[in-house]
Amino acid sequence: MHDTLANRSQIQYDPYSAEQQYDIQLVAEKFLKGEMEDVDELTSMRQVKELLAQMRNSFRKLKQDGKNFLDAANVEGSRSNISQEEQLRKQKTMLEGDGVGSLQEIGEFGLGIAARDSRPVVKIEMSKEKEAELKM
Repeated sequence: MHDTLANRSQIQYDPYSAEQQYDIQLVAEKFLKGEMEDVDELTSMRQVKELLAQMRNSFRKLKQDGKNFLDAANVEGSRSNISQEEQLRKQKTMLEGDGVGSLQEIGEFGLGIAARDSRPVVKIEMSKEKEAELKM
């Protein structure tokens, strides 16, 4: 009622739907690519916040894609540069069992089993005596 009396009848308070988010994402990508000079369609702070959120998502996606590309290039480069002897040596060190826990060859991918008491100590669970020991 207050919005109607203040002549703001087109304001929405519901979260954006997936279609609306996609439309705003397209506007954000056009703006970032330089296809749009100004974003003239902004009518509320809610829309501005959603536009900035979509720009952030685009940036994170681009950053992750770049990281994945570099990782793939490093893996391919390292595969071609490492000799067979070095690969065998690395596999041998993995099979020697110098790690933590014990391995079980049950399936295709094994993590091993760690001892029951080998978990990180959370500060909430620590007693005052243990805190004093850690500080020393």
